[in-house]
Amino acid sequence: YQGQIKSDIGELEALINEMLLYSSMENTQPDMLFESTSINDIVQAQVEQYQHYQGDIELVANTAVYAECDGHFIDRALNNYIANAVKYGHDKIRISIEKDEEFCTLTVEDNGEGVSDQFKAVVFDAFSRGDESRNRETGGFGLGLAIVSRIMHWHGGLAGIKDSDLGGAAFYLKWPLKTVE
Repeated sequence: YQGQIKSDIGELEALINEMLLYSSMENTQPDMLFESTSINDIVQAQVEQYQHYQGDIELVANTAVYAECDGHFIDRALNNYIANAVKYGHDKIRISIEKDEEFCTLTVEDNGEGVSDQFKAVVFDAFSRGDESRNRETGGFGLGLAIVSRIMHWHGGLAGIKDSDLGGAAFYLKWPLKTVE
């Protein structure tokens, strides 16, 4: 019983911390440090953090991409996407970096079960959790993607989801490029 109580207390503490973080993000925008940032470096650092992952992580980037952003917050958003791909994918993750004349887009895809069209409509809402894929065993409180959405709002961009040709979900971050090269 003591082990279960300790586990429950840890889970409640994590929930409270996430709720406090989300609440602070809803009420005030933190000081943002927008500067020309190597998006490739952010992605590479994140991939290195997931060396323990038993599956394959593929990085698709045709060129070096620099964009004005707050690297700390883009890093956090990307980490959330990769962590979800590790949890809900099977054994393949693809991270793509793209740019056009106006926007930078980071996409994280997996070969999991995907996300239902019904859940796609609310997946970025606070406390939203898919009935089958997100439960106590898989963890999470339904705040991570809401935080990602807030971060992209601060960048003048958006967080989105679509189906992946890998069979699972493709979550993306898209914000104005404002390249300084």
